[in-house]
Amino acid sequence: MELRRGIIAAGVALALLSGGAVRADEPVAVTQHQMRAGGQTLAYSAEVGRLPIADVATGEPHGFMGYIAYRIPSKDGAPRPLTFVWNGGPGANSTTLHFEVVGPYRGEGTALVANAETWLSFTDLVFVDPIGTGFSRPAKAEYADEFYGTVGDVASVAEFVRAWRIAHKAEAAPTWLAGESWGAGRAASVAHELLKRGAPVEGLILISGGSGLRDVGPPRALATALRAA
Repeated sequence: MELRRGIIAAGVALALLSGGAVRADEPVAVTQHQMRAGGQTLAYSAEVGRLPIADVATGEPHGFMGYIAYRIPSKDGAPRPLTFVWNGGPGANSTTLHFEVVGPYRGEGTALVANAETWLSFTDLVFVDPIGTGFSRPAKAEYADEFYGTVGDVASVAEFVRAWRIAHKAEAAPTWLAGESWGAGRAASVAHELLKRGAPVEGLILISGGSGLRDVGPPRALATALRAA
């Protein structure tokens, strides 16, 4: 079933009604941290929460989308770049990119160690778990079909990006979308959806998203590299 584009908004309706606040029964946890990366000391906040995916007409949440965000206060008054990150699947949460590539800490055996190459040194990060992954769920079982399909997935993630920026007063931040594998296609589609809604992004980071490459006939080595997970 296609997502009803006219009635779904990821917290936008609630944000307008409540000044951008997340619902009281969906608290946000924020902690403060410090690490060394890229030759500098990063003092950052880590935030874990969920945003409601709400019916615009009624304000009733049809789903809740979880995220983990890392942010560093701007030093010169200009907003830092902001990057939304997700993996592919469909059906995968953002753990792989979070703890193997992008996040401030990476997995090494059974431990977490500081990631010297974390993207946090040059951009704030929001790791997004689409509905049905991580802690993101439909509010009721009967709402699941609104999200479990390409149209619903793209629409809900696009609204999450817009809503998160509104709720965190980050509308002016240069915004990037980073997706891996199937999530690369999601990033492109979400960017197009945001453009149509008057909230364009700065650019895309497409990671091993070689969908359809065999059809256009690239060299086999290139297709293999771009498809590699």
